[in-house]
Amino acid sequence: MQVNFWIAPTDVNLVPMENARRLVEEYFHNPEDLPDFGCETMRVHVFPRLTYIDGYDGYFPMMTIGCPNCLAAIPTTETWAQELHEHLVDEEELDLDAYRVITPCCSTDVSALQLDFKGYGGFTRFAVELVDVSYEGSDKELLDKAKKILGCDLRKIEIWYT
Repeated sequence: MQVNFWIAPTDVNLVPMENARRLVEEYFHNPEDLPDFGCETMRVHVFPRLTYIDGYDGYFPMMTIGCPNCLAAIPTTETWAQELHEHLVDEEELDLDAYRVITPCCSTDVSALQLDFKGYGGFTRFAVELVDVSYEGSDKELLDKAKKILGCDLRKIEIWYT
């Protein structure tokens, strides 16, 4: 199965040291300890400011955004979620640290950084982009390998485009 995804630190503002970034790039180009791993393209990104990674096109009915206050699952088919997605994608100069939203579930004012995009979107200053990945192993194994190299906790952001 081939998929696309990004690997990013759980700390959205963390940028690993240059040497670690170089080592992770070298590793994913030739991971000798993961013989069944392959990818068509691999890029290491360092963004000048906090950036929203768009993992979907905003219209996946099975996806939700988690509210940090009441823990409701807000369907991405709701107008609120679609407008949020479009705003995050379209506004290049958006100050994500200060960007706040009112959740539709409990009318709570929260930072956009607190929303849970359930692994298909998120915020970061650093990411490893893997395109057309073929790998039969576990996500945990892959993330653990990258975690050892980068020296930080990581999360996977899946890319779901139609």
